Formats: sequence, C-alpha cells, structure tokens
Amino acid sequence: MAKFFVLSGAVLSRSLFPPLAIQIGNFFPFVWMYKFVRTMGLRGAPLQEMLPELGSLLLYVGVLSMLVIARALWEKQKLAKNATGDAPGMGATHSVGPTSTPGGGISVQGGASAPIHEPIKR
Repeated sequence: MAKFFVLSGAVLSRSLFPPLAIQIGNFFPFVWMYKFVRTMGLRGAPLQEMLPELGSLLLYVGVLSMLVIARALWEKQKLAKNATGDAPGMGATHSVGPTSTPGGGISVQGGASAPIHEPIKR
C-alpha cells in the first residue's frame, strides 16, 4: 500500500519519477485525488480544468461500488442457496441460526429462549 501512496505524488513530485513509474501510478485513485486537490487548492483553477481528474475519480468509485454490490449480491444468493440445501454436497445437517423452541421463543443453539412478540394490529 505504501508504494501506491508514493507513486500517487503525495510524498514526492511525480515529475521526479521515471516515465514508467508515472504510467503505473496513473492506475491508482490517489493520483487523481491529489491532482484534483492541487489543481483546486493550490492553483485556484476553474471547475472545467478539474473535470478530468474528478471524472476519473468518480468513475473509479462507481466501478468499485458496483463490484462490491455485485459481490454482496452473489454472496447473498450463495447463502440463500446453502440455506435451502440446493447446493450440491451441502446438505443442511445442523442448524446454525436461531431455532424455534417449544415455549414459543427463539433459541440460539442452546441459549435462553426469547419470547416472540405479536405484530401490532391497527
């Protein structure tokens, strides 16, 4: 992680790096963030001049967000499939979550049962 931070230009000016290091550093979001901050804060540039860095940063955040959401949905689907026992070789042999008890409560693997409350009727 420290290499990415150095290649972003936060520690040293990117003009001191060899051309290959600059090209590699362009793939990291810190580069776009620092370009945006330097352009806005130090030079007082108008918004039109900052749009490429801002757009790159927003695109990166958007793609990363979509990947995280896709992974979460995939995991949720996988858990739902395992809970129903549809997965091959993954039979539901024992309960891991809350189970119903004869007293009308919910017990988490041998713990004390908690009463189930009726929904409020209006």
